[in-house]
Formats: sequence, C-alpha cells, structure tokens
Amino acid sequence: MNTGWLIGDRIFSVLLDCLSAATKLHTVNFWRVGLSSAQITQLASFLSINNTIRQLTIDANEKLDDSCLAQLIDDSINLTKLQLRYCCLGPAEAKHIAMRLGITTSANSKLLSLDLSGNQLGDKGTIYLAEALRTNRTLLTLSLSNNNIGDIGAGALATVLSQFFLTHDEIVQRRLLISEMFLSENASQKQEQEQKEEKVATKGKKTENSPPKKGVEDSEFDGSRIDLSESDDSSANPNGSKTAPKGKPGRTSRNAKQVADQVPIDGSPDLAQNVHPFLEKPEYVEPYGLRVTGNFVVAFLNLSRNKISCSGLEKLLSTVKFQVELLNSGTKVNGTGLMKLLLRGNQFDETCKEMRSLMDVIMLRDPFAKGPLTADGEIPPAEPQLSC
Repeated sequence: MNTGWLIGDRIFSVLLDCLSAATKLHTVNFWRVGLSSAQITQLASFLSINNTIRQLTIDANEKLDDSCLAQLIDDSINLTKLQLRYCCLGPAEAKHIAMRLGITTSANSKLLSLDLSGNQLGDKGTIYLAEALRTNRTLLTLSLSNNNIGDIGAGALATVLSQFFLTHDEIVQRRLLISEMFLSENASQKQEQEQKEEKVATKGKKTENSPPKKGVEDSEFDGSRIDLSESDDSSANPNGSKTAPKGKPGRTSRNAKQVADQVPIDGSPDLAQNVHPFLEKPEYVEPYGLRVTGNFVVAFLNLSRNKISCSGLEKLLSTVKFQVELLNSGTKVNGTGLMKLLLRGNQFDETCKEMRSLMDVIMLRDPFAKGPLTADGEIPPAEPQLSC
C-alpha cells in the first residue's frame, strides 16, 4: 500500500483513521512515500495504541532526524517485524536504534525481526547494534546487508554472539540485579513463614474452642479414633486391597497436592529464559575480568554484500563453532544459536577453506536446508558450489 508517491499530512491523518478501523490488518508497507519526521512521530503514537499491526515496512524514505525512526522501537508498540531499508541510515541513526533495542539497564521485549539493509551503517553503526545485543534477548533475525560493514563490525557481532567481557557499568548492574534477587527471595520467604505461623495459630484457636462430642470424653474420643485408624490399616486390608478407608474422602487428593507443590522446578525449561544476560554463570579471566556467554537468541544474520575480508570471516567461523560446541555440551543457554548466516558478496575468496567450513556447519543447523547450500542459503541448480 502507498508506494511511489508523496503523502501529505492531511491524507496521512485520514489514513491512520482508516487503519484504526481495520481491525484485522497486521501489515503496513510504506515504500518511497516521503514520510516526514513529524509523520513518523504521529505513526509511532498511533502504533502505541494499536493492537493489530505487527509488521511495518518503511523503505526508500528520505533522510530524517537522527532519532526519528528509532521511535518505532518501543515496548509500548506491538511491532514484531520492522523493515527500514534504503532510508539513508548512518551511525548516528544506528546509535538511537541500538539504544531502543537494549542498554545496560533495559532491553526491548517486542521486536523479533529488524531489517536495516541498504543503508550506510558502517563499522561504527554495527558496533552500536552489537552493544544492544548484549542485553537484548528477543531479536531473532537481523539483516544488515549492503551497509559497508568491514572486519571491525563483523568482529563486534562475532564477539557478542559468542562470549564477551562485562564492562564496569555492566558489573555494577549485575551486582544490583543480584542484590534485588536476594531481597526478593528474602521477602518471599518471610511472607511464606508469616502465612504458616498465622495458619498454625488459627488452627490452634479452633482446636481449643471446639467442644467435645456428647457422651464421649476427649481422651476416649482421641484414643478410639486412633485405634480405629490402626485397625483399618492393619486388618481391614490384609491382602493389599485398593479399598480406601471410609470417612476420609479428599485426604489422598490433599496429600497429592502437597507432593506436587514440593516438586523442585530446577529442571524447568523456562528457567534459563528468565535469567538476565548479566546473571549468566561468569568466568573470571585474568586480567580482563568477568566473561559471560553471549547472545544465542539471534538465529538469522544477513551480512551479505558488505566489505568483510578473510579476517572477519575467521571471527564469524569461530563464533559459529563456539556456539555449536556449547550447545552440544548440554549447557543450558537461552536460544538456538545462529541457524542461518548469509555472507554473499563480501571481499574474500568464494572457495576459501574458512568459507567451506562455515557453510558445512551452517548447513547442518539450517532447519530449511534440503541439500548442499550456497553462501546465500540457496540450493544450487546444478553442481553444488559454494559462493559468497
């Protein structure tokens, strides 16, 4: 919709009103419509109250304010896929986008796919995005093709996707998180203890105030009840009969519930997903400091048509191998690791040993691979030949 023509403010406002009425619309595509910074701000405000639109494309737009398009990445907006191709985005715009994706103290939890292909991010802009991936554990696919990215940018991504050292600010944040976690656990334990004590006190008061039954003294009643229970257990069921004692309905279900409540949840598969990236089990490496496992959530990375040489390729290969080794070791990590990596059109030999090794590993991890793949993830029509 709305491709190849300039849209005025009045028409844009009418369009947003129409989008509000389209309750089943989930995808909006603006291609070369010349949106202004004010219109982007208006669109972001609209999306913050819209519950249906999940995918937004703004391609071939004119250059806007540095922080303008970053407004579209926010937890108040329900977008899961954002495409901003050929929008003249540079390092300054990438910095604002990265800050919306993730910083030391917070991270976006809605956006799953981000396509910034055809811009001018360069190594500097890629470093900003890599810093965002230190805390962001939601983004699954990231496309940075045709962005003048060299070995430095590729190395920054390779580091954050494998393992990285915590900075001073991140160590401070880690300590704050640990402190908050202990305070929360202590408060929870204290509340549980108070509830137990209150329950015991209430039960004791009920026992003291309850009168004995007619014709039976307290001691005789208690003794006869105990004797009856013992006789039921020993003589009424000598052959292991499954008949339950009468007069005790619900006791078995209550015991089962108590047992279920005591089952440990350490093996829950969702437990690892709730761990903050800075709370991963660290490794102290002298003299650099604490090193933690990197981002294993990003499953698709497109770095095709950039300026990556053999040096950057080797770093990416090391990252993929590290992820595979860690996953095969049985270590619990949040994510699947890279399952598709596109590197077509970079500045290294298409048939080099590193490229072949990388494609061999990726081909085994790609869930859609049906045969020998090219470096762009495609099945070659004739003989299987690797290309980059």
